[in-house]
Amino acid sequence: MSLLAIADLSVQFESRSGTVPVLDHIDFAINTGERVALIGESGCGKTVFGMSVMRLLPSNARITGSALYAGRDILRASEREMQQIRGKKIAMISQNSAFALNPVLTVGDQIAESLTLHTSCRGEGLEREVIRLLTSLGIERPKENMQKYPHEFSGGMRERILIAMALACNPDLVIADEPTSGLDALVKAQTLRLLKSVMQDRTLLLITHDLGTASALASHTAVLYAGEIVEYGPTHELFRHPMHPYTQGLLASSPSAGFHPIPGMSPAPGQVPHGCRFCPRCSSAMDRCNSTHPSLKKSGNNRQVRCLRYD
Repeated sequence: MSLLAIADLSVQFESRSGTVPVLDHIDFAINTGERVALIGESGCGKTVFGMSVMRLLPSNARITGSALYAGRDILRASEREMQQIRGKKIAMISQNSAFALNPVLTVGDQIAESLTLHTSCRGEGLEREVIRLLTSLGIERPKENMQKYPHEFSGGMRERILIAMALACNPDLVIADEPTSGLDALVKAQTLRLLKSVMQDRTLLLITHDLGTASALASHTAVLYAGEIVEYGPTHELFRHPMHPYTQGLLASSPSAGFHPIPGMSPAPGQVPHGCRFCPRCSSAMDRCNSTHPSLKKSGNNRQVRCLRYD
């Protein structure tokens, strides 16, 4: 049984200019112990997907479909019920630690907040648990550093603090949104090693545009383009033998492959082509790609692809 099963998930935003669709009919599942990456260019809907699961989208968002966590549809849960799930059952490592942390609270207070809400830890026991978390994530002099504010730490250290906050209550699922974004190469490598270590036996949904991060951390990868999944499969197979032209383009555009960017730009939300959404940028497109929208089809060893000529 899947720990998290997304079925027919669609997200639209109501604006002054009308309804803007961002995610269309997403089917997605994560089993206990799996580490799944959701990759794609900026603007394809990755973060919206993560925020949908956490039920943290703004009030003008309209969500349809279902998201079964441990068999329960959290899209239908009340806000009171979600407060008991966030942090305790499903936790999120938000992107951009400079903005994700509260600048007027010490890092110790911010880590303790989830523990206070969801556990019986109080007083000295609470302090010991915060120190244990900081120590486990390689932060030296934890008792001293827990009294400091976010601006007193480097970007890499702030990222470790966000990870500590997410792991505080030992959640069933961790959603990591661009955990290495904005870090220099050395700190990024250190953060990847840390995440690989602490997520070894955990269930992870990794949201990233960084193919190296996905390759290092994820057992399975889903590729998102213009609001829909276009390819899914075991990470090593998907990266070695990509089936969809968009996935092939993403891999070719990485520096290690010689940096060959995909021509053109992804369509803006609400302005997707009638047929295949990648057709205007695809060098392998046929005439019928302009008019026929491909479905997501199974192909062999737990692979799925949305392309009329993938074979």
